[in-house]
Amino acid sequence: MLSQTVALLSMYAYGFQEPPSAKSLIDNMLAHYHGAKTITGNIKLTVAAAQGSASLSTQLQYERPAKLYILQQKQVANPDPEFPSKWLVTSDGSMFSYSVPNDKFLAAPTLRLVEPVKNPRVKIEHTIATIYGASAKSIGDRSMPLDIAIAGRDDLVYRIAQWETREINGSKVIGGKNCWLVTGKYRPYAGAQAVGTYQMAITKEGDLLQYVEKQSVAADRGIQVEVVSQWDVNLTVDGKVDPALFKVIVK
Repeated sequence: MLSQTVALLSMYAYGFQEPPSAKSLIDNMLAHYHGAKTITGNIKLTVAAAQGSASLSTQLQYERPAKLYILQQKQVANPDPEFPSKWLVTSDGSMFSYSVPNDKFLAAPTLRLVEPVKNPRVKIEHTIATIYGASAKSIGDRSMPLDIAIAGRDDLVYRIAQWETREINGSKVIGGKNCWLVTGKYRPYAGAQAVGTYQMAITKEGDLLQYVEKQSVAADRGIQVEVVSQWDVNLTVDGKVDPALFKVIVK
């Protein structure tokens, strides 16, 4: 009881108010990104296990409805030439391009696919969400934070179902910002058994500052190893974009 009281007093000292419900906090976060006209910033993934760790950075910028820039890079000292370590998706609002899908990388490592945003012949008019969806197999990390930031309806429905349980589990300060922690069981899709746990740090304004997943996976000789994937999120909603990045790269 004493430790809980101390924790509560500490939260108020940092300027926290009474915690909202996990549902209202998540709903506010999703609406925050869904309503964004522009987004700029970056996301850093760090994956850690007993054998070591690896990281991947994402630079994101978009301007609705159809201007998009995603640059992802693995941080590796000696990249394997058989696997991509850099991915780029760009759209200028009229045309968009993305790398060859990862499973075709060896056959065409420098090939880029180019498509029109509007295609009257097949009655398609792409948005940042559908451009992102078209390039999903051509990036290194299609993550929960990236799906939330781009806020495509189908992606959000799928992602929401992955949070089997949700509860407020304390608070913390990240980058000088107060945030609540939402934790629960994580599953791969609706109706599936939980495979691990998640934690996300959300401000009262709706900014997602961190997302973490933990799960055990089978390693050599059937030994279970805990893998922790952490995304540190630094995105600005409705900030100023750099128009020079919205350039279609064809090769």
